[in-house]
Amino acid sequence: MLSMPTQPALSNRAAGKARATDVGIRLRVPDSQAQAQVAPRRAALAARQPATVSPEQLHRRSPSAAAVLDFCPSEYHAQPQRKGEVAGPVPKPNVKGRPSDADLRHGALYVNWVRTAVLARLSQMPQMDVPPEEESEYRGLFNVLMGYISEMEPLLPLYACWMAEETIKQLVTANVVVKQQKLYLASESPRFILNLQTVTLFIRQIEKLREAIAERQRALQRQTTEPGSK
Repeated sequence: MLSMPTQPALSNRAAGKARATDVGIRLRVPDSQAQAQVAPRRAALAARQPATVSPEQLHRRSPSAAAVLDFCPSEYHAQPQRKGEVAGPVPKPNVKGRPSDADLRHGALYVNWVRTAVLARLSQMPQMDVPPEEESEYRGLFNVLMGYISEMEPLLPLYACWMAEETIKQLVTANVVVKQQKLYLASESPRFILNLQTVTLFIRQIEKLREAIAERQRALQRQTTEPGSK
């Protein structure tokens, strides 16, 4: 579902300037009570899932996930432009090395463009069924997912500078949809646009992406400690 980010080569100088907060995500550990509630379900689902999930497999197993992450770039500028909206399409930045302030502004512009397109499509997402007996488990898992989304949100402009385009589009989409689901859960009559299986798959894929980002950070650190690095 979420493709792994590309690994651009960084110069020693750029690697030396990179900070952990620029490219990493702090590890969020759920409290013991929430972890005890959701861990058995996550383990059971992980045992039944393959190591990787293709978009076609995801569509068969979880239609709501496919609706969230099935992108058609032409749709991004199919909606009439409203006042204050960014005129699209906005090209994704492609930065090798540490992004400059101008690169980050470009990344933020790109993220906002994708976000606007996703918001325009939210009304097309069908309502999903979450049985009452699963709702407690659902909310526990959703809190884990929301934690990941909240940590990633301020870093999206940075990720837009070096991640693969498909990956950053999917991250922005997940960010928008999960935040909308949070609003629905807080209402007096909760509705669901993500079902339990989709929430679990999102968690699993984001965790894999977090691992890839952490590995990128370790690679940067190795570059700065290698003999002869500047």
